[in-house]
Amino acid sequence: MSATLAFSYECSLAQLQLLIARVRELLYSHERVEPETAFFRLANFASAGYQVELSASIRSIDAREFAAIREDILLRIIELVETIGTAWGIPSQVAYVSKEQAIDADRVANAASEVRKWESSNQVPFPDFAQENISGMRGTVPYPRATSVLRPASFPLKNRKEAV
Repeated sequence: MSATLAFSYECSLAQLQLLIARVRELLYSHERVEPETAFFRLANFASAGYQVELSASIRSIDAREFAAIREDILLRIIELVETIGTAWGIPSQVAYVSKEQAIDADRVANAASEVRKWESSNQVPFPDFAQENISGMRGTVPYPRATSVLRPASFPLKNRKEAV
């Protein structure tokens, strides 16, 4: 799978860094993604905002299953975007008619705090995570999600990795 995503220039650097790191963790952890092929990289600056390239090889030979796994990954990315408080880049002219901020100040502060933690512990995941971290993440994000109708309740998550 591959895609180019855009994020608003109103996002703080810390939010963008945190989002990039969290999506990389997701890709390295997803049990149906080949971690060696996964990347989520800041690629460009465009009128819509920061452009980030997403690419990953998905382990599936069935087109419908591939589409479902791709959808799962994209939905999880949307969830991360919302949690971190980053905003999607949309090509447009901005005219502010409100005093309300588009970016939540608390989420900006939380993202900045997380990045400072990385820096203080020499664990900044740029240009990438350490290989041992990637190896430890591999297969820890279940697919389908635990709440999916397609995941039988009698099928424990800890055994899912071996079954794939």
